[in-house]
Amino acid sequence: MKKLIAYITSICFGLFLTGGAVMAQSGNEIKLDMKKTRVTSNGDHVAVDAIVNARQSGNGIRFTVIVKNNSGKAIVLNNIADILSVSLYNESGVDIALHNYGRKIHTDNSNWKFRSKNVVPESVSVNGRQDSRALRDLEFIEIPAGGDAKVNLTINQVKQIETSGPASDSKPSINLKPGKYKLELSVAIISKDVSNPEKILAVFNSPKIDIDFGR
Repeated sequence: MKKLIAYITSICFGLFLTGGAVMAQSGNEIKLDMKKTRVTSNGDHVAVDAIVNARQSGNGIRFTVIVKNNSGKAIVLNNIADILSVSLYNESGVDIALHNYGRKIHTDNSNWKFRSKNVVPESVSVNGRQDSRALRDLEFIEIPAGGDAKVNLTINQVKQIETSGPASDSKPSINLKPGKYKLELSVAIISKDVSNPEKILAVFNSPKIDIDFGR
């Protein structure tokens, strides 16, 4: 368990893919690449995509993470929204996302609560049917064999930026301002089964996705 917690924490601090950015196309799915060093015998049964509109306005940047279960049996995963790592780069190349540092997998369900600050959990649908429960109240998400889960999320709060120096974690967050951004995602697929030595099934990383917000 200590190794598992250490690895999950390291995801937050680790480097994302450094390849070229892609322009989002409204309604089209962007494939996330599996991090080969973390794939297990069950990892290749899962695929992850994202849907992001290239031009957005309103209360924040909205996007959808799609997890596909290509296996022949149901899988139960830790809430994807709660363990998602997000980077949001502004026009100066500064990551202003509120990072989800210090994440911990609870073995005692009574102590679990949604902890992520970098996204607003909107809703989740499984096989096209929206769950009536609030996404932030779900510790786990079950995906049937051959099915998929679509997790809808929003980024509306970011770090404050000084005129010089990096974005600050120590100051209160602010509303996302209009501008051009690059969104980057890292999705850990984690099984509910605490006894499973391959609890982390896989980790998926996105390319940098260009978004024009509020213009």
